[in-house]
Amino acid sequence: MATAVCPHCRIASHFIRQHSYKIHHGEHTDDYQTVVMHACARCGMPLVEVFEDDKTIGRWPSAATNRLRYPDVPEGITDLAREAHASLAAGATRAAVLMARSTVEAVAKDKGITNGSLVHKIDQLRAGAHISPLIAEAAHEIRFAGNEAAHGPLDLDPVSNEDAEAITRLMDKILERVYHEPAEIEYIRMKRTLGPATAQRHPDYAPGDFGSLPEASWVDQPGPPF
Repeated sequence: MATAVCPHCRIASHFIRQHSYKIHHGEHTDDYQTVVMHACARCGMPLVEVFEDDKTIGRWPSAATNRLRYPDVPEGITDLAREAHASLAAGATRAAVLMARSTVEAVAKDKGITNGSLVHKIDQLRAGAHISPLIAEAAHEIRFAGNEAAHGPLDLDPVSNEDAEAITRLMDKILERVYHEPAEIEYIRMKRTLGPATAQRHPDYAPGDFGSLPEASWVDQPGPPF
């Protein structure tokens, strides 16, 4: 494989072929599967592909984007964000950008801003101090990209993996600023004023990057199909 989104570092990367071998289906048959081991050029982690008749029939580990952590984010908005990442992992870059745009609009609606265009909604998020001026600019960039993906000419150049990844990362930053950071501040405040026994974090909380996978996600997946 040449370039794909790495399931470990979740960045569009070149994969370097390390080695391969064949698995025959039986002693007296010419049918076989080819197992190829790749390494991500960015993080060095492995990815295994299984081929049959020159077609990929399995890849391990999978992207597992349905397990991305979004503590303190409403469930419906979490689903949209995970769908954006799933689209990115599948190489559907235009869909990833459109889902990121939908996520921003869902944030505005969750904060009671239901009328007007997305421009108005983002500006109202800023006016209501839900987001900073800098994060508002990030939201507008997602809006621009989403509008171009949805309404651009048919001969528009496809969205690059690099651009789609940048848009989904901006989306994650918005969710972190709107939901997770205020919850963390409240947690620290409650711990100080009411005591450690009273302060509770979201069940999905774990140290690490917001929008990341649980630490065990790569070791508790089933192994390759061979």
